[in-house]
Amino acid sequence: MKLQELEQKYEELGKEIEKLKNEKKGKRWKPDCGEEYYYVGLFGHVGELKWENCFEDQYLYSQGNCFKTEQEAKEQSENLKTKAELRALAEELNGDVAVDWNNRIQDKYYLYISRTINELSSSYVEVHQNQGTIYCLDPTFKDKAIERIGKERLIKMINSGV
Repeated sequence: MKLQELEQKYEELGKEIEKLKNEKKGKRWKPDCGEEYYYVGLFGHVGELKWENCFEDQYLYSQGNCFKTEQEAKEQSENLKTKAELRALAEELNGDVAVDWNNRIQDKYYLYISRTINELSSSYVEVHQNQGTIYCLDPTFKDKAIERIGKERLIKMINSGV
């Protein structure tokens, strides 16, 4: 090997080490210039682009729509679809009655994963609204969601944080 080749390898390894250090720190992955990344496009398809640090790249990244692998983007697309289906079900079950956060006696049901029993569960609140949670006024919300959407898809969506 020539000295120039060794220097190039050394530089590449240094960049790779820096990437691994950043991943360990919990930083969100961001592609380097020229690096390929994946995104969820219109109608849920997965697209592939090369990072050029242009407006479009920055926008997709700022929206959390920039993934290292095609599989990550596909999972995001599926989880967004599942969440939309769950929201539509809640709206259907709620009918003409709105979720009213000023009504302290109105039970608002939601889904969660109980880590103690590792199971999809449901509960309700009256006045404490959580960020990003879908609420339904029907006490059978969990059973109907499992029937229509499927337990595994719901668990996957909740685990993803979507």
